[in-house]
Amino acid sequence: GGRDPPRWAIAVAIARAGAVVIHGPRLRAAAPMELDRTLAHELAHLALWRVERELPRWANEGLAQWAAREPIDPSVRNALARLARLGTLPDLSSYATSFPAHGEGAQLVYALAHAFIAWVAETYGEAGLRRWLRLLDEGLPPAVAFERGLGVPLRGAELVFRGRLAAQYNPWRDLASTEGLFIFMALLVLLAFARYRWRRRRLLAAMDAESPPEETGGVRAPPGPLPFRPGRRPEPWPSEPRRSAPPGERGGESLE
Repeated sequence: GGRDPPRWAIAVAIARAGAVVIHGPRLRAAAPMELDRTLAHELAHLALWRVERELPRWANEGLAQWAAREPIDPSVRNALARLARLGTLPDLSSYATSFPAHGEGAQLVYALAHAFIAWVAETYGEAGLRRWLRLLDEGLPPAVAFERGLGVPLRGAELVFRGRLAAQYNPWRDLASTEGLFIFMALLVLLAFARYRWRRRRLLAAMDAESPPEETGGVRAPPGPLPFRPGRRPEPWPSEPRRSAPPGERGGESLE
């Protein structure tokens, strides 16, 4: 339909020509199971184009992946669940005409479309999906055909799906990833440092509490060395004034 295929694609369906174009080098590098699923995926696109040429892109890709029995990567599914839990999972209607071209964004949207169709099939049965496709073939718009075929509005089904997906979020799976493990280790370091500071403050406070005050006999202890100023000799600490002896005791002699 004029869209560039993803860089990882082994094959791509040319719906108007009723043909599937295969990428030779990628085909040779692919595992047999992956090749079978890819061909089933592209043939599903050809069949869906015959049913409804204006099928939303998310429905087209989701149905093709579901028909090919492609697995959803657990880490990608958990990433979708995390977005649903945070309330930032995009609406399917955002991808009615196009998907992100490449990268993680494309992977997430493909998985989102697949997960929704798989949930519909599990919740309402494959017969419900077939009724939807039959009504599409009769010319009904996709949303109208969905509601008549499955007995629930498309938007209502999507909201229920998002809630079920959010409930499946597993934070421990995120920690198992490389990025999650790095964040977890960084948090452990911060907690260890905070614990060290806390214990050090407690130890210093205990030492201060146990140390007895110095006894100075009522005389104030000198404060320590006077500050030294550059270019000036330090002044000695002033000594106590000498007490002169009584007149009769001078020189160790008595006046008797």
